[in-house]
Amino acid sequence: MHESTNISYGTGTVTINANSDSLTEVAAPTIRVGDYDELIISCLTKKELNDVFDGAPCEITFNYVMLDEAPSAQVKAKFDEFIAGDTSLSSFSKGFYMDVTAQKTIDSDVSIDIYNLNNAIELQIEIPLFLRKDGRSFACIANNMGVCEVLEDADEEADTLSVSADCVGSYLLLYKDSSISPEHNNTTHRPTQYIFILGIIALLALWFAIDKLHKQNK
Repeated sequence: MHESTNISYGTGTVTINANSDSLTEVAAPTIRVGDYDELIISCLTKKELNDVFDGAPCEITFNYVMLDEAPSAQVKAKFDEFIAGDTSLSSFSKGFYMDVTAQKTIDSDVSIDIYNLNNAIELQIEIPLFLRKDGRSFACIANNMGVCEVLEDADEEADTLSVSADCVGSYLLLYKDSSISPEHNNTTHRPTQYIFILGIIALLALWFAIDKLHKQNK
């Protein structure tokens, strides 16, 4: 999937491209940036920003490739090592891998690779249908040149994962199912309801007994 957006910056225009592809049997998820202005500031140097502001054309391209397996054995080993060393991730399962690359061009056809961003940007990742489930939560691990970081889901929507990221590289989406299902929650409330009803019945029975005894004593 290819999406292109033009953003005015000063007297210049920045074209932001997002290319999503999948090397799996599942279609590539839709991935969007939360704030395009923040993306521009995060990808360009101060000189480049000034050049674009003065009218130089600019193009920023992000490529997202969905994978069943890690892009290399070394990357997989790094992910596995990181997960094993973080007890908060022990209850998560692996969803899918994603390879993220980015390039920019400023007033020329020369493409410059982007490895790190000046600031974190919000990425909104659409969760594939096969991973959606009630009560399921998500997280993501970013691996940039061997340095891993957990990116927490910033929203509670079941169909999207919103993370704040400041790098490209390899990503691993994780998911975790709630240990308590909605059906279980409903069940846990039933004993209390039964006790309340039985209490009312007992009070009514006691009232009738006292009333009957009172009438007999008259």
